[in-house]
Amino acid sequence: MVAIGSIAIVRQRAELLGAILRELGLEVVKKIEEHDPQFRAVTRVCRCVGGLAPLLSSLNALVSYMLNCRGEEYWHEYAQWACEHAEVLRGEELPAPLLVDFLRSSRCNRRLLNAKIRRLKQLASCNELAKYLDYRAFTKNPVRFAADMAKCLRSRVYSKTVLFSVKMYYYGVRACRYADPVLPASLPIPVDSRVFRVAVASGIVRLRGEIDFGAYGVRVAVQRAWNIVASMSSIPPLHLDAVIWLVGGGCSAVGDALNLLMQAAPEKESVHKRLIEELCRYGAEQSYSSR
Repeated sequence: MVAIGSIAIVRQRAELLGAILRELGLEVVKKIEEHDPQFRAVTRVCRCVGGLAPLLSSLNALVSYMLNCRGEEYWHEYAQWACEHAEVLRGEELPAPLLVDFLRSSRCNRRLLNAKIRRLKQLASCNELAKYLDYRAFTKNPVRFAADMAKCLRSRVYSKTVLFSVKMYYYGVRACRYADPVLPASLPIPVDSRVFRVAVASGIVRLRGEIDFGAYGVRVAVQRAWNIVASMSSIPPLHLDAVIWLVGGGCSAVGDALNLLMQAAPEKESVHKRLIEELCRYGAEQSYSSR
């Protein structure tokens, strides 16, 4: 067990979870990704706006925080907007300015609106983004994409929103069926409240009293724990995100989580049941602050 301040990484639990996920395999995890509501939203966007979908979706990811609705609702709203404005979007070289119009009309993304608009305007003037209109610039080097996004935002490469933008560009590439890349293991998982809760529920981290989930050190510790899971499973961390969200997030609805896994790989029922059991092993027994 490795302690970082008030949070400890439990290597034994992380390795156990990784061993189960190794039995599941990357191919099945990629099938699970296709059930992610975000993936389905981006698939719809691709049908409407074509090759702009990966970059457009990655830029939307950069302002997809502190939402007024569930994330699933917000990404549905985004897809609806993109399809309604498809003709205009197809004529744009860089879509960041048009996303400003979307934010101003969004029902689900009202908090910190001015800060998010400033962020999009900052991106609109960033020369590094133009090359990512061609998806091959991303598939050639996703790490460079993350670095360029971080540079544009004057942010950390491993910040939550930058890593989320990598995931959503990847979803765009897959949804448009341009390529089926495997993301590099060097990019950690973006730690949001659900990823944190599942880390606690699975026992790969242990809390010492009430902690501030938003603290940088806490997020780093959670990323390190999931990195151990990823290394043991041979599944890169960003590919674990959909499993954590769709399966680990279903601890209160185990039947739904099992049904989803059975759709992806019906021949691995016993593995699915063990995965759900271990992801939900400790439930919500440990307390934390989400401020």
